[in-house]
Amino acid sequence: NPGLWYGVLSAFAYAAGNVARKFGLNVMPDALLGVAIGAVTGVLLFVVTSAFAASYRAALRSTFSSFNPWLWLAGLLASAGQVQFFLAIDRSTVTRVSLIASLEVFSTIALTVLILGARERLTRPVMIAAGLGFAGTLLILPGG
Repeated sequence: NPGLWYGVLSAFAYAAGNVARKFGLNVMPDALLGVAIGAVTGVLLFVVTSAFAASYRAALRSTFSSFNPWLWLAGLLASAGQVQFFLAIDRSTVTRVSLIASLEVFSTIALTVLILGARERLTRPVMIAAGLGFAGTLLILPGG
């Protein structure tokens, strides 16, 4: 399944990004500037990719021609999460913050089951993996 491999590559890219964020904050400790640089970089990569992929061109056109409140809400919430992530790694270690931020996975699973239950099923292997991951995250939380 190519989607699974894209997920693995995404995880590695995100992990490398977390380390780069910490280096960037060591040089210039400004979380909002870090988020702004990340957002501009994302926009530029999307625009460049749209030159090669028709689906990206269509998405870019529809971004400015039609209003999708769900995408705007997702963008706002993701941006707020990025600001909080930058602030967290500025005040703690990347490894600790990344493990705590992995709670996002469990929140996503819970919301998916709650909101999209009919479209996405929660399987036993996913529940076991989520339980083990959640237990591991609890071990590094303060007092854990």
